[in-house]
Amino acid sequence: MGNGAEFQDRSVEAPAEREQPSQIDLVSDRDSYSQVQQALRGSVGASQFLPVMMLIDPKDAEQLDEPQSRISGASDLVPPPGTDSQVSFAELPSPTRKTGSAPLSEMMTADDDPKPADDDPLPAKESKGEDDPKPEKGKKVSSGVIDLEAIMKKHGLRDLSEQENDTVAVGTKKFSLQKYKGKAEYFEDATGSWRSPDKSGVNWERSDNPKVKWRGTIEIGQNKEWIKKDLDNGITDTYQKDGTQRRTTRDAQVVSDKDGKLQAFTGPDGKSWLTEDGKEWFRPGSDDTKKGTPSIDDKGKFRFVPLKETEKKEPKEKEPEAERPATGDKAEEIQKLKEEIQEKFGVKVATPGESKLVYGHRFKAVEPSLEEMTVLRDTLSKSKHLDTTGLKVWFMDKSSPVPKDLNNTGAVYSSASSITKPDLVLLPMAREQAKGWNGTEGYLLHELSHHDQSTRGLFDLGKKEAPASKQLVEDMGWVKTAEHGTVLLDKESRQWKYDPADGGKWQFVKGERPDDGKVTLTSGEMREQALVRPATKYFTHPCEMHAEAMALYQFSPERLRKDSPGLYKTIKADYEAAVKAVSRKK
Repeated sequence: MGNGAEFQDRSVEAPAEREQPSQIDLVSDRDSYSQVQQALRGSVGASQFLPVMMLIDPKDAEQLDEPQSRISGASDLVPPPGTDSQVSFAELPSPTRKTGSAPLSEMMTADDDPKPADDDPLPAKESKGEDDPKPEKGKKVSSGVIDLEAIMKKHGLRDLSEQENDTVAVGTKKFSLQKYKGKAEYFEDATGSWRSPDKSGVNWERSDNPKVKWRGTIEIGQNKEWIKKDLDNGITDTYQKDGTQRRTTRDAQVVSDKDGKLQAFTGPDGKSWLTEDGKEWFRPGSDDTKKGTPSIDDKGKFRFVPLKETEKKEPKEKEPEAERPATGDKAEEIQKLKEEIQEKFGVKVATPGESKLVYGHRFKAVEPSLEEMTVLRDTLSKSKHLDTTGLKVWFMDKSSPVPKDLNNTGAVYSSASSITKPDLVLLPMAREQAKGWNGTEGYLLHELSHHDQSTRGLFDLGKKEAPASKQLVEDMGWVKTAEHGTVLLDKESRQWKYDPADGGKWQFVKGERPDDGKVTLTSGEMREQALVRPATKYFTHPCEMHAEAMALYQFSPERLRKDSPGLYKTIKADYEAAVKAVSRKK
């Protein structure tokens, strides 16, 4: 878990009567350099500290003035983070002096010399009378062992094998957490860097301003989510890897996306609300709506501030005449098809009059035509790889005015959440004709492919990305990079990134510069140069390239095979695997 270098065990088997797991026998100054090293290696457990306690031959003593980084193993044991301790190698106990050899006992200070253990197997040296050297007055006599742990503690050193460092990606940012012996002691997130001065992992202070305090815990969840609990105010902030933030208290919750845009909230009354524009809220399964801004402040207090009635309202445009629903025999056939579709595929068709926000614009559902219902049934029948249980299809009024930002949008799919079911919305453009690739049929096939991606966890569109997703991305000629995100490869392995801000052009980002000097391509040009040729000109992301290819595979597999044999092979295998998975569920 930790990223510190593991200590190599270079010990050899020692005589049983001299086994001391954490101590090293002292030797006198009469012993040779080789004997000293042999004594060290013969001590079980001492070898792991050899990088720090490395003995130096008297003739090489001059090397003690070398920088610490040039002495083997000196980086394996370092002062803990957040301390000002700068331990040089000269400050460590040394068996030598620049003037020559000296007894190891002289390298110990009074603080370093431990008390001998009661079960010390080494016998006390027998007195030989007046010939025994007497200690100088006021000088401490060594007990005969060195306690390395005590020395490390005194000099601010630590064993990096006990340290854990972990980093999680939260949107475009990275949060980091450091633990020592299982306890959090340092973290860095959007609020800055913090350290736990008492090493409790609960009491914190800002690294750049110790006067700023905070009490809480930091955890990293199983799915690499960042969990920050404020113990004083009862707040839990959870950050997902896609940047989604969820702030929760005992009786309320507010959810926002990576850009801070509000998505959902649950108030103290237990009622949950959703929004598509961050201002107008609706309750799933209810006609209740309201406008305002929910929030949970840093003290854990929930508020919902209604929009002021005095706010300037946009003038209402004159609504065009709505579509007229079918009557008579056609109405009965439409109703029968609705019932058949719901029973056979678990798909519900929105009731006429129901409204829904699409990218901040409200549309009303109408009764579909008999031809559209027939196309829906036939499309679901051929999509044997889908699990459509719970899906709701909306046929929006063709006479509704379409905002400029949705002029080129024919359909929209929104995946299920913890409080909503999946929706497939057919806007006026998708209903200009029922059959054909550019009609309701083609749009249904494409959006149903997104539903398939969501239910199977492909391309981060589901609750958790499936292992097969990464391979599928690579098979379609894409690569995920840390610098540029997901990029498309051309036939020369150059990397290209789609840029919606530049009119939907493709920008060259990495690799050998193109011979013709062109670093910006249209979608048509990029399609011809791509390593794996996309099915159509719409391939802004792996999920869109996959959706178009899967739709074309069902609409006209032969056309896909001719246009892109490599992509055809990938999609065919993926479709068949999905069919098997659905069959196993049933």
